[in-house]
Amino acid sequence: MANSDYKRWYDNDPRMAKMMVVLSHQSVKQQNEFARVLGRLLKRQNEDSSRIVSLGAEKVLNLYKAYNKRRWYDENPALAHELNLLSVLPEDEFMKIVYDLSISFKYMLD
Repeated sequence: MANSDYKRWYDNDPRMAKMMVVLSHQSVKQQNEFARVLGRLLKRQNEDSSRIVSLGAEKVLNLYKAYNKRRWYDENPALAHELNLLSVLPEDEFMKIVYDLSISFKYMLD
């Protein structure tokens, strides 16, 4: 895979990619607020879903990278934890949370 073909897990959704760019320039306090909101959405999603899902090789590799702290958000443990959970969700659950998160994100920036 050429470098131009490489996409981060969040680049597959334009809303999430944009949120990550903005979030990377926010204060730790704002990043923690984002992590808190994301955590609530993930908890609610987990309560609604009871199926077991295989992660796949790409998602396992992303979790490995998390432990090596190679990404900008790994510097914030609360944010890294919630984003790691989001990154391994099945696509339909990921899309639902990103939609809800994008609505909340607008209000967090105001």
